[in-house]
Amino acid sequence: MCCVLCVSLILSVGTIKGRIDNNEQFEEAAIRETKEEAGVDVELTGILRVEFSPMHRYARMRVIFMARPVSEDQLPKSMPDYESCGASWVTLEELQELPLRGKEPVQWITYLSKGGQVAPLSVLTLEGARCDI
Repeated sequence: MCCVLCVSLILSVGTIKGRIDNNEQFEEAAIRETKEEAGVDVELTGILRVEFSPMHRYARMRVIFMARPVSEDQLPKSMPDYESCGASWVTLEELQELPLRGKEPVQWITYLSKGGQVAPLSVLTLEGARCDI
């Protein structure tokens, strides 16, 4: 099962996304954004991908995390607010029937269902952090 998010009243469905606040780490932002947009507390379990896009005046870096709910009893957000108009748990088959705003949700769930690799959270670290062997 995966959690998908309705991000506008036009029913555009996709993955949870967000920006990092000042002095916030990627992991903290992912947990916060998931709570804000989907209403679910999660534990990050790995990294699917790190993307870097250099632009003319700035650079964009994106980390795609894998996570699981802290409690299986949590219900995703059902009431619309500023962050999203709701979220729900769906199977891959149900996901493929939704009006997605992009291909990413299906691509990542398919990747994982076929045994795609998940990197450990430890590959993302602060600059200058110790490297223990």
